[in-house]
Amino acid sequence: MTIRVATMADLPQILPLSVRLFFETQIGPPPEYHTIEQAHRLFFQTHLNSPLSRTWVAELNQKVVTIGTLAFFIRPADHGHAAAMEAYLVNIYTTPEYRRRGLAGAIVNAAITYSRIQGIHTIWVHATKTGYPIYQAAGFQEVAPQVPLKSA
Repeated sequence: MTIRVATMADLPQILPLSVRLFFETQIGPPPEYHTIEQAHRLFFQTHLNSPLSRTWVAELNQKVVTIGTLAFFIRPADHGHAAAMEAYLVNIYTTPEYRRRGLAGAIVNAAITYSRIQGIHTIWVHATKTGYPIYQAAGFQEVAPQVPLKSA
């Protein structure tokens, strides 16, 4: 197993995993596959390892089987942390046949290590039932519920 930072050459393998995650976790009527694929392609073409994000892959036998992205954002200093940068861990996904091998956890740990090196003190994640134990094992703690506003 190799955990490494994704490159644009990985896009053909990253894209299907990202889209599969969307459809496995989406709520409500499903949008067209092509629409979601285009949106994910645009995200990775624009932001793959830009100053706003970093994506990792887990590779087995030269096949990408797990992905994960850390998206960075700025906010005012808060509660003893002068650092204004925080991160959101998104799109952690492992293909079903490779689950329960520690691959997602390895990507989470790579993201945590990178964040610490960058001086980021807080990483947020929206955990699915499947992912919750992975984040808990990595040291994430539940906080008061967030209340997002989603546009129509």
